[in-house]
Amino acid sequence: MRIFCLLKVETHCPDIKFHFIGHLQKNKVKKLLSVSKKIFVVETVDSEDLAKSLNKELTKLNTTEPLNVMIQVNTSGEECESVCQVFGEHCML
Repeated sequence: MRIFCLLKVETHCPDIKFHFIGHLQKNKVKKLLSVSKKIFVVETVDSEDLAKSLNKELTKLNTTEPLNVMIQVNTSGEECESVCQVFGEHCML
């Protein structure tokens, strides 16, 4: 199996499982999922709103394939806008 990283939403190649890396904006979710049905993983889901947007668009596509995601978590406690905050052992997403 060959794995390629996808840096731009506009990129499209058939027969490849894509890893989307980098920051994904909520308004780009629909375009990302419509460009390629081969998205294997979205790296860096950094908010509950983004996770909900991904779930909403996947539901519309009626796909049986799960979408893998990697959640960006703030484990240091530093002030950040684009990460999920950890409280105790649970990630607030």
